Amino acid sequence: MRRRPARCSAEAGWQPGSDGIRTKGGQRLEIILNAIDYGGGPEPAVQLIQSSLHEVGIEVKLKTQARPPWYEDNYRCATHGPVMFLRSIDPDGLFALFHSSMVGGNFNWSCVKNAKLDQMLEQGRREFDPAKRRAIYLAIEKLAVDEALTVPLLDDLSVWAYRAERAGREV
Repeated sequence: MRRRPARCSAEAGWQPGSDGIRTKGGQRLEIILNAIDYGGGPEPAVQLIQSSLHEVGIEVKLKTQARPPWYEDNYRCATHGPVMFLRSIDPDGLFALFHSSMVGGNFNWSCVKNAKLDQMLEQGRREFDPAKRRAIYLAIEKLAVDEALTVPLLDDLSVWAYRAERAGREV
């Protein structure tokens, strides 16, 4: 059985308060989740995240807003992050999500700056041996989850279809 990271548990000093929200040194365990309001309030997935985290003692305050200010807050690292996605046929898509050069632009909205992670992402870009490349990206995935840079929630199946002549093949 895998142990939870200590920083997320009572071992790190975060004890449940009278309302169930964890506190440490008088500070409540709160995060601000940036969410797009499409006109009907926050998406059900965002509300599910809020509810699920409340159950373990984390208060999630939703900042729901229209898409343009949502993007601006992400670029400025003004919240604790948005619900986001990665659609890429290659794991190099992780570069945009986690390389420190992408903070303030592109999609590094976790606002992480980690030299070891940068090095791994750069190494993944340079490696052409499939087995070595896979090992690098699995290590990146482990680091991202262990450091709570992201919390994977689901894996949507994306189906990509191309006409044969567009894919460079003859019919």
